[in-house]
Amino acid sequence: MIKPLLSLVLALLIFNCASAQAPKGINYQGVARDNEGKPIVSQKISVRIGILKNAANGEVEYAEVHKPQTNQFGLFTLIIGQGTATTGSFAFISWAMGNKWLQIEIDPEGG
Repeated sequence: MIKPLLSLVLALLIFNCASAQAPKGINYQGVARDNEGKPIVSQKISVRIGILKNAANGEVEYAEVHKPQTNQFGLFTLIIGQGTATTGSFAFISWAMGNKWLQIEIDPEGG
């Protein structure tokens, strides 16, 4: 009696652990540069992230805005999915359906 019950509990635990989940966020780093290619150093900027469906010019499935601070090399770091959402919801992106494209837009003035 114990052996079948133990097998059932073990199977339920394995099934529960194996279920797929959407990511809570995607780490992203970039270097902000001006029109001349020089790094934008030690400045607060505005970054808009878009996740597009099926093509580089596809429909925006999700978009958000971040306001990171660059370092002395122009490097900034953010987590996609944890910004201020402007379109859609990160939790409801259909990752399994078609290709996804990442669109990054920067406003060096922080607007």
